[in-house]
Amino acid sequence: MSNPTFMDAVVLLGDSITETNADGTFTARIAEWYGRKMDVLNRGYGGFNTKMVLPLIPQIFGRLGEATQRVRMVVIWLGTNDASFAPAMQHVPVDVFKKNLKDIITGVRQAVPDCAIVLITPGQMFQSAWNAVIREWVYVLQGKSADEFVPNRDAPTTKLYVEAVMQVGEEENVAALNAWELMTNDAGGEDAPGLSSYFTDGIHMTSKGYALIFNAFTKLVGEKYPELYAVGMKRRIPDWLDIEKNPELLYGEDV
Repeated sequence: MSNPTFMDAVVLLGDSITETNADGTFTARIAEWYGRKMDVLNRGYGGFNTKMVLPLIPQIFGRLGEATQRVRMVVIWLGTNDASFAPAMQHVPVDVFKKNLKDIITGVRQAVPDCAIVLITPGQMFQSAWNAVIREWVYVLQGKSADEFVPNRDAPTTKLYVEAVMQVGEEENVAALNAWELMTNDAGGEDAPGLSSYFTDGIHMTSKGYALIFNAFTKLVGEKYPELYAVGMKRRIPDWLDIEKNPELLYGEDV
């Protein structure tokens, strides 16, 4: 008999780009896509890198056999904060980042061996917009002169972490979505002015940016994990129009 309380679940694991769940974000779009079919659990932690997320894996997924909810898929979207320049606390060297990402995958597999895993790379960035934000947040608000400003990240460095995610996907045999490449191609180049429309501040995304990632993600799921493609999945809770004709649907095992 199906679990009487919980539906199967998708876990979204990431940083603030995942944690943000306002209308039009990736998390909100995924929740709507899987509505009444799977629960979408937001495990995005603003400011976190792979070093910070790794120790949380046992807490997030629990021990094998203890879970009351079946996790069918885990989406891992990390790397944006790892790509910060040293000596920032968020910085993780790219080789350590790769190892952390592999260890996260191992931890997920140990906790939920049969679940699908999808990696998403860091997205593109719009350097001038992000520099303006950091100049105000970190320098002006702390009483420092704007003349002291030094960027805390750049696109070429972030791209190294994008490549690392794609390598881990291949080495660990899990699906990987290249968000950087998607944005670059859609905007018309790595330095294209059109990139600005994807971001609220140079890194965090607008609805347009999230839509681009979401559409590619659903296509990838359909190709790699067709059984988890929402359009073809059965609703666990029936439509209200069907209940009038068949009240017994409310008492079925799938509820």
